[in-house]
This record gives sequence, structure tokens and C-alpha cells, in this order.
Amino acid sequence: MNIRNDAKCATSDNQYLGITEHPLSCDKQLLVLINYDKNDCETEVKLDSKKLERFIPFNENTSAKATDSGFVFKCEHNCGAIAIVSK
Repeated sequence: MNIRNDAKCATSDNQYLGITEHPLSCDKQLLVLINYDKNDCETEVKLDSKKLERFIPFNENTSAKATDSGFVFKCEHNCGAIAIVSK
């Protein structure tokens, strides 16, 4: 069952990665990313027509590395981060 909203700008193939999007302006969105898996994750978050502007990890073991199509998100289990993306 696919419960992901295709209208969202951020997607990931990781079924345990929760992503919510919150508009900040017409050009910026705040993403809340949570790894709900019992294991640590390293997964690509694809951004549709947006780029990673700022990344705020919940702890020192969480990171993001920008790619051409979004960013690679690395996170411990039951942890997360906030990302700001823009056009």
C-alpha cells in the first residue's frame, strides 16, 4: 500500500522514513524527517525542483549530503532532522 502523497516535493524509497512538509513561503518548505526503523538508515531523499538550503540534525550522528537530485540522509534509528528546501 502506497500512502505517499505524489504532490509532495520530497520523496524517499525508504518506507520507514517519515517526511512531513510545511510551507514557509512560496519558495521555501520546512521538512521534518524521522527514521522510524529499528535500524540506522542512509537513504536518498529526492527533491522535486528544490534544493537543500539548511539542515538541522537532532543529534551529532545525523547528517545530510547534497546530491544533484536532493540529498543523502544518514540517521540513527528513532531520530531525525529538520531540512529547509527552496527553489
